Amino acid sequence: MPNGGTFGDLLMEIKKGFTATMPPQLRNKDQENFNRALWAMRGKDRLSELNAGLEDGDEVQFFLSLAGG
Repeated sequence: MPNGGTFGDLLMEIKKGFTATMPPQLRNKDQENFNRALWAMRGKDRLSELNAGLEDGDEVQFFLSLAGG
């Protein structure tokens, strides 16, 4: 990611790189955006705003919320 990149920029890069191989459960029903059940953490901070800035060395972890029933 370039300096000044945002969480939204990161999602777009992931989408460009893995669209063909991304598991369907990570995409929403229109298959164009990430599923809202997917969430990300940077350290102890949850990333939810697309304009959240990222800094050199940040590690972002992604999780898929699962529910039973």
